[in-house]
Amino acid sequence: MNVRDVDIGRQPLRVVVDSTLRTPPDAAILPALIACHHADPAARGALEQAGAEVVELPGAAGRVDLAALLALLAQRGVNELHVEAGAVLNGALLAARLVDEWVAYVAPMAVGDDARGLFAHPALTSLDDAARFRLSDVRQVGGDLRLCATGSGQAALGLAPHFSRVIATDASAEQIRHAEIHPAIAYRVAPAEASGLADRSVDLVTVAQAAHWFDLPRFYAEVTRVLKRGGVLALWGYGRMVLPDDLDAPFRRFYGETVGPYWPPERALIDDAYRSLDFPFAEIEAPAFFIEVEWSLHRLLDYLSTWSAVKRYQAAQGHDPLPTLRKELAPAWGNPDTARRLQWPLFLRVGRL
Repeated sequence: MNVRDVDIGRQPLRVVVDSTLRTPPDAAILPALIACHHADPAARGALEQAGAEVVELPGAAGRVDLAALLALLAQRGVNELHVEAGAVLNGALLAARLVDEWVAYVAPMAVGDDARGLFAHPALTSLDDAARFRLSDVRQVGGDLRLCATGSGQAALGLAPHFSRVIATDASAEQIRHAEIHPAIAYRVAPAEASGLADRSVDLVTVAQAAHWFDLPRFYAEVTRVLKRGGVLALWGYGRMVLPDDLDAPFRRFYGETVGPYWPPERALIDDAYRSLDFPFAEIEAPAFFIEVEWSLHRLLDYLSTWSAVKRYQAAQGHDPLPTLRKELAPAWGNPDTARRLQWPLFLRVGRL
């Protein structure tokens, strides 16, 4: 848990995820930051005397809110996090979509069918639900294989089969670093308002779930500069998830009333499906689309625990709103392990120059 054989000036911050604060005060890993769901005062005092910093980050089902933990680390200047964990924490990070890269060492030995897996994760009902990564590096280390895999998450991949060349930009170098390589895609680090593209050089400009963060006058000027005559701008996003049948009414109240006041102001543009957004282009009517998943109640609550509005509610109110929502959904949901079909309606603003 520390760096050896290399002079780095200072050691990395050590972090322990311990929902029920079972770490003993004489643990060798201390001093460390310990994230828990709730802290028994006696246990907390003993750990703090041993040099630990204890933070309470309550999440769903008695677990640590992992997204809030990563946000806390980011506020403290941590921009790279290495996790060495068992299957339960690995699975929770994967379920919360907080894994950018994983590294696995594979040994040439058989250990039987009772061996622990890499990720504790609900069984898939379809391969379409699998978390997909790409191998970015494979090498032999001693007698083992070291596999490194990264996620894609780039809207550009969906465009690649339809265009001879796609230029994908993001203001974040980290996002570009993890982008999936494709022969038709060129990745660049650039803000939307200053793409660096040549005048009149592209047929289509697309923005996926991000236009509400842009400086729109500057962005529209950039679109007008780079689009060919007759070229198209397409802004798209997705709003509130829609639950089936009687499940949607309590979920709609949770979204709009319980945590609604804790969304950032820009969220109003998403809820309005960008209809109030200034759009100085000749508009084209777009067909209806949606994203569809099949999730258990546990998976849904894990996803909701990552919402920024939920975390802001917890900080302001001092408790987690998700257990109440769970009680409201449970009668209509039935068996919480049952996967139900959930949808996000997509919205589009499409226009021609």
